[in-house]
Amino acid sequence: ENSPRSLANPTVKVGQSDQLTGFFETDMYKVDGRGQGSNVAPIATVHQDSPEAAWNINYTKVLSPSSVFDIKYSGFWGYYYLSPYNGDDTMGWIDFEDNVFAVNSYYYYNADRTRNQANASLTQFASGFAGDHNLKFGAEFERSTVVSELGYPGGGYIGAYSGVPYYAYLWDGYLRDSVNTRLSAYAQDSWQVNSRLTINPGIRVDHIRGDLNSIADGGGIFKTTSWGPRVGFAFDVAGNGQTVFKGHWGRYYDGAKSTYFDLMTPANPFYVVYLDPSTGSPISEPYQLTAGRTVHSM
Repeated sequence: ENSPRSLANPTVKVGQSDQLTGFFETDMYKVDGRGQGSNVAPIATVHQDSPEAAWNINYTKVLSPSSVFDIKYSGFWGYYYLSPYNGDDTMGWIDFEDNVFAVNSYYYYNADRTRNQANASLTQFASGFAGDHNLKFGAEFERSTVVSELGYPGGGYIGAYSGVPYYAYLWDGYLRDSVNTRLSAYAQDSWQVNSRLTINPGIRVDHIRGDLNSIADGGGIFKTTSWGPRVGFAFDVAGNGQTVFKGHWGRYYDGAKSTYFDLMTPANPFYVVYLDPSTGSPISEPYQLTAGRTVHSM
């Protein structure tokens, strides 16, 4: 197992009213022999390789004594691969009599993830309108990609008994390639009505679009627009700051997630084919496995 990490966090004062901050973080997680056990041969395990990087840059501009502009860009990149030691073309063996996994891993898995987001906001302090107001207006843009691939090396795995191959399970695996795009805007206020009462109203709108690149005509397969009003308050009961009564009501929604629609990728069927025990060559046409049907019921 190997897990190096690095982090940088610079801050730059550009001028009297400008500041630039950011960070950049990387890490790597490698594991050899993932899944090894008393009944799993080392050659039947997988190698895990999962590097990732995250970053952020933030620019703040003081426009006036009562207003501040802020813009931010952040991102993430990473992948998570589980790779067979004996290559992608060699089927793994599962001995059902001896309960042993051998020859190669019976699966591989590849996951790629990216996310990029840009935020901008304007904060404005105002007074003289039924109290003091700390107004904030903002917009956000997010785009993320999610690619997941699972399959069998060689397109299947061998079912054996006492070291003798009798059949093979066949499956083409799946590939889910999704893109999320989110556009959001919001407005909120921290309204100090008087020394005892503060009200926090706000409204937010999110438009989310999901594209599924792993199927034909998958563009815009998922679309939603959500409005989220909210309001809260804090009331100083006695006016001495010792007892405060608070309340909040709001409507909130989940963020952009590919799990809402990526299962619309068509599933590839499972097949089984019988093998010649002496040569391992197929001796039958592939049979499609359906619900409730196994190799033992054919």
